[in-house]
Amino acid sequence: MKTTSKLVIASLSFVLIGQGCLGFGGSTSSSGSGGMFVTADAGASWTQLSALPSASGVGSIGGVNVISIEIDPTDDATIYIGTTGNGMFFSYDNGVSWQRPGDADVREGAVLDIEVDPRNICTLYALKSDRILKSYTCSREFSSVYIETRSDELLTAFALDWFNPDIMWAGTSAGDILKSTDAGDNWSNVGEAGNDVSAIMISNADSRVVLVGTETRGMVRTDDSGETWVEFEDSLKKEFKASDDVYGFAQTENGDTILMNTKYGLLVSNDDGETWDGVPLVTSPGDVRIWGFAVDAKDGNTIYYGTGSIMYSTTSGGSSWSTEELPSSKAPYAMQAHPTNTDRIYTGFATVED
Repeated sequence: MKTTSKLVIASLSFVLIGQGCLGFGGSTSSSGSGGMFVTADAGASWTQLSALPSASGVGSIGGVNVISIEIDPTDDATIYIGTTGNGMFFSYDNGVSWQRPGDADVREGAVLDIEVDPRNICTLYALKSDRILKSYTCSREFSSVYIETRSDELLTAFALDWFNPDIMWAGTSAGDILKSTDAGDNWSNVGEAGNDVSAIMISNADSRVVLVGTETRGMVRTDDSGETWVEFEDSLKKEFKASDDVYGFAQTENGDTILMNTKYGLLVSNDDGETWDGVPLVTSPGDVRIWGFAVDAKDGNTIYYGTGSIMYSTTSGGSSWSTEELPSSKAPYAMQAHPTNTDRIYTGFATVED
């Protein structure tokens, strides 16, 4: 995806504005700032994670627009973030300080997603709108393992199989579901979602189960690693109006709880996406846009989500909610619960326009 003053992220129905900026001379936690924040008390207090040390001083990533967060599956102090215009950043100290990768391809433009190979901390992938990049060298160098050659189509989603990381999945703005079984050397089209793919999630309970969300055609699911697919648009829309606009997925560590963020609101499944229920929310279904959301890795009843200015949290699966003001006027686009220190909720903010 090329850097422009207005960046259209094809995997979502909104526009992210500007590329953000890198500053020097310290960070700020004012309401207009963005970048990364963390809370350890369900949003009652926040700390901005913005320090960017360099040879010329300590700068700040407080102005960047964060759209993806990845915590290394084998070292949970290592965090990667993708931005709309400043590429990717990584931290080895829980976000206290950040570094930039050595390769120019991932130091600029939008990085939509980052995935780390659980077998090797130095092997990771970065998704851009026109290619999938792979590094064997802890972000120092990247090379392309897939390039989208169609000028009118974009890559929009990516996922790495936790059971066999040589298997990877990608989605496109044409609705293609792509799969590689040899670490990106070869790819095949294994399904058609019917519309722009907005998200891909591999079940933590069974990696053969893959859920693919779309912008306007709901969700499709396979339980045999892409051999067959089942469409859920019609069945979900009957009960949950506007649930055919899918924004993303989240799940617990063992996959016993899966959340799906839709235009209707949050849906929950306890059977690998076979059946769904609505999560009771404070707001009426469809009234507000839920941006970032997360579920506790150990407890599927503990859920967090952010709207334009408020963070909501529940420990009862939605029976009751607590609310706290968010620390930034930007949208809380990316949200991730720490896998072991589950009180810590990382949130990345981005400027958006409906």
